[in-house]
Amino acid sequence: MMEKHLFNFAYMPEWPLDGLQDAQQLSSFLQEMRLDGVEMMVYDSSIDNSNYNVYAVGAHLQYWPCWLPLYERNEEQLNKLYPTKEDRQSYYGALTYEGWLENIRTNIRAALKLEPEYLVWHVADSTIEEAFSFSFTHSNKNVLAATVEVLQEVLTEVTSKVKLLLENLW
Repeated sequence: MMEKHLFNFAYMPEWPLDGLQDAQQLSSFLQEMRLDGVEMMVYDSSIDNSNYNVYAVGAHLQYWPCWLPLYERNEEQLNKLYPTKEDRQSYYGALTYEGWLENIRTNIRAALKLEPEYLVWHVADSTIEEAFSFSFTHSNKNVLAATVEVLQEVLTEVTSKVKLLLENLW
C-alpha cells in the first residue's frame, strides 16, 4: 500500500474557503502543495459533493461528541444537554435513537457518493464538561460496546469495496 498525502476538506457552499470555492481551485491547490487528494468531511448529507469525487480518497462521517444518552434513551440526560426538541433535533438530526440511526445511514450514503477508498467513524463519547474534567460517565469499554451495536445497525449501507476506519478520540 502506497502512502498518500491528504488534507481534510469540507465543501460548505455557505462558508467557502478563500481560494477553494470550486473543484478547479481545489485541483490547483492539491497540485501546488503536491498532495494526492482530500479526506472529505461529510458532515452535512444534504450538500452535493459530487464535483469532488476525483479528489476524495477518504470520507469522514458525521460526528457527535456526545451520543450515548440518545443510544441509552436517557431522557433525563438528554433534556439536560438539549433543553428543547429543536436543540436535540439540531444536534442529532433526529429526536429519537431510531431517527438518528437513519441520519447515520443517510450520511453513509452521501459519503459513498464520493466513491472513497475508506470511511472514518469516530469512536468517542464525551460531554464538554467531561472533556475538561476527565471524569467520564461511560468507560472506554461501554463506548466501544455501544459503538459496535450502532455500527451493526448501519453497516449494511457500507459496500465491501470500502474500508471502514475507526478513529479513537479518547
